[in-house]
Amino acid sequence: MIIPLENYNGRKIVENGQLCERKNGRGVDINRNWSLDWGKKEQDFDPAEEFPGNAPFSEPETRIMRDLASSFKPHLWINVHSGMQAMFTPYDHKRDLPDPRVAEPMKLLLQKLNHLHCNNSCVIGSGGSSVGYLAHGTATDYMYEVLGVPLAFTFEIYGDMEAPNEDCFRMFNPTTLETYESIVTNWSMAFITIFVKLETLFYLHGLCSCRGKMMVPSLEGSSTLTKFLLLGTQLELGSGTMMSRPSLSSLYYFQLLTWPSFGIYT
Repeated sequence: MIIPLENYNGRKIVENGQLCERKNGRGVDINRNWSLDWGKKEQDFDPAEEFPGNAPFSEPETRIMRDLASSFKPHLWINVHSGMQAMFTPYDHKRDLPDPRVAEPMKLLLQKLNHLHCNNSCVIGSGGSSVGYLAHGTATDYMYEVLGVPLAFTFEIYGDMEAPNEDCFRMFNPTTLETYESIVTNWSMAFITIFVKLETLFYLHGLCSCRGKMMVPSLEGSSTLTKFLLLGTQLELGSGTMMSRPSLSSLYYFQLLTWPSFGIYT
C-alpha cells in the first residue's frame, strides 16, 4: 500500500510560496501529533516550527494514518523525508535504541542499504541520538512502540547541507533533473533491497517473536502477493518539497513488488 502524500494542505501552503512551512493547514506539525510522548517540549521548543496540536491525534491526517495502519498491522514502516541523508531507527523521543535483539538486525539492514544505496554516507542510528535533537509524538516511535511494527524506520533521502537556512527549496530538493532522477532510481532500488532481506530479518532473527505482538505469515504459497506493499511517503512537505516539477512525494507510486501476506507501511 502506498501513501504518496500525507500533508496535502501543508503542500498547498508551500506551493503558494511559503517554502519553509512544515505544518498542516491548521498550523500543526503532524509528525509531533502522535500519542507516544506527545506534548513534551525541549528547551529549544519553537511552537512556530513544531506545534504538536492541542491533543494527541487532534489532526485528521494522523488519525487517518493511525487507523489505516491499525487495520492490518504492518510488518514494516518507513517514513520518508528529505533534509539530509540518513536512515533512523526508533527512538525519536529519547536517545535509546530499541531492544538489542531488534536493534541489531535493524542496524545490519541499514548498513547494507548504506553501502548499496548511499555511498556509505548516510547517517545511521536512532533518530534521537543522531539528528541532533529529540522529537516527541512522532509517527515512527508510535508505530514501533505502540502498534508493535517490528521494523520501523525514518529515511532522509536527500538534503543539501550547504544551502542557507532561508533557501528551503534547495535544502530539501534537488535542483537539477539529473539529480532528481538519480534519487528516484536509487531509493526505489533501496526498497527492493529491503524486500529481498525481509525473509532473513523476520525468520532468522525472529523479529516478530522478539516483539511478541505480531504473527509472521507462512512462506507457503509465497510466489504471489496477497497484499500490496505499503511504501507510503511523508516528505517534509512543509519545508520546500518539489513544486514546479514532479514531487519526491510521488517517488513510490510504482515498484509494487511481491511478498506473501505482507502489508508494508511507510
